[in-house]
Amino acid sequence: MNLGLLRVGGKGQKERALFVVDKLYSNLVRYLQHPETSKQKHAPMFATHNNSNKAISTDRARYMIKEVAAEAGIELYITPHVLRHSFATDVHANDIID
Repeated sequence: MNLGLLRVGGKGQKERALFVVDKLYSNLVRYLQHPETSKQKHAPMFATHNNSNKAISTDRARYMIKEVAAEAGIELYITPHVLRHSFATDVHANDIID
């Protein structure tokens, strides 16, 4: 298993730590090594189509997650926050991280 730690800016200028595993880890490494990826430390990973220095809004992220869930036939209430906690619960339940 591949495991990495990604530090991101959160609400109130707090720094958050996110674990990335397996396929996400591999995709993230490939993204960061791509020559067209921004080398700026504070550039958003999920930029708007119009401006590579502006991140997509939280509403847009929420909408995208709901779209993908609907396409997958998932009828549960899903938000980015729910996904974060679902991942943390899965990691804990399966002893992925000590």
